[in-house]
Amino acid sequence: MKNLLTFLIIFGGITQAFSQINGVANTLGKNYQIPSNTLKDTVTVQVYLPKNYQKGKKSYATLYLLDGQWFFPHGISAQIAYTQRWRTSDTPEFIVIGIVTSGDKRWDWSMNNTMRFTRFLETELIPFMDKTFRTTQERMLFGWEATGGFVVQTLTYHPHLFDAYFAASPTPFYSLYFPMYKKQFKALAQRLAQANSLKNKFLYIGAAENDYPAHYGINNLVKLLNKKAPKDFRWVHRKLKETPHGKTAYPTIFQGIQFFYHNYRSLSFNSVAEFKKLGGIPYIKTFYDKRAKRFGFNDPKELNKAWHATMRNITLTAVGENDYPVFDELYQQFKPRKLLENSFMPHAISYARFYLQHNQPQKALEINQFLLKKFAKRAAPYHMAGKIYEKLNQPNKAKKNYRQAVNIAKSKQGFRLGEYQESLDDFLRKERKK
Repeated sequence: MKNLLTFLIIFGGITQAFSQINGVANTLGKNYQIPSNTLKDTVTVQVYLPKNYQKGKKSYATLYLLDGQWFFPHGISAQIAYTQRWRTSDTPEFIVIGIVTSGDKRWDWSMNNTMRFTRFLETELIPFMDKTFRTTQERMLFGWEATGGFVVQTLTYHPHLFDAYFAASPTPFYSLYFPMYKKQFKALAQRLAQANSLKNKFLYIGAAENDYPAHYGINNLVKLLNKKAPKDFRWVHRKLKETPHGKTAYPTIFQGIQFFYHNYRSLSFNSVAEFKKLGGIPYIKTFYDKRAKRFGFNDPKELNKAWHATMRNITLTAVGENDYPVFDELYQQFKPRKLLENSFMPHAISYARFYLQHNQPQKALEINQFLLKKFAKRAAPYHMAGKIYEKLNQPNKAKKNYRQAVNIAKSKQGFRLGEYQESLDDFLRKERKK
């Protein structure tokens, strides 16, 4: 009986504690009811502002998402992923705008009454956003399926409205399945043939591998773009692996934004071959000149930081590919830009190690002497010094540095103590055999 009473008291206390925990509403942005004279209807518009919007007077680009009832949260997710997860943003911050097109409206506005819906965007919604919020003139438009088809139509007939167009599984589009859309297809072909008509515009097309029946029209669209797209018009087509038709919207939003802001982050290369193909070091300079012009990155400190990230990327890529001639050429050209001085210790150690691997102990020593001064209390530079002096046949200096690396690692309980001790023991064994 006593145990039961104790249990009831404890259980009652826990229940009371839980009953005092109240949930708080987790709201994504705000909804606005926009009365439209053009559509003779009221349109629900969802708006999510960047994290730093209230902290200053900066203006922001806008991402307009058709079918906001489905994709507005995903646009927010993309904005947060690209601008808040890391110290360095992948894109600028932008305002996310969802346009609710539920029920028959999405088909009516995007297929039957496209001109009226476009007029609503141009004369009512965009002016409302520009007047109510601090916006720039840089705008992005996304749509999926029927609204994806509307995105391509808007690019065709009203390219001035947006700078970037993201179309997921755009439907319908001219093909044997949709022969009635031949006029629209010809209009796009004419638009592509006009000089400067799509200058600095961007189109991203995301589609499933088997995107029935959208793929018939998408294939024709891609063929047309391959033949007619002018050089000053950027476009990307991606077949989204293991992504069904109903889910192509999600990667299209993410990848469309990423490709549109392709030069916001510091430049990186996937291989030495890519670096050479794009033009080498002159290409890096051109890239950062264009980046500064587009995004206003004129701060010398920011530019130096970005340059260093690129120098580190391609230099370590050469190391990874074991391409000594390219590595040495790059390292020597990047020395005046203080590649070594601004490098993290592990990266600089990699440079010294690579020189040593290619029988260049003097070049390795030059790097490591700098590291010994800058990181005098770290074990790694002493360990590398031991290897360099061993290669230079200076056993006393090699032994001294190996032991120093072991002593520092012991004092700090370094996780590489075993490696350093093994190097010292191996060196001493070889010396005894001489």
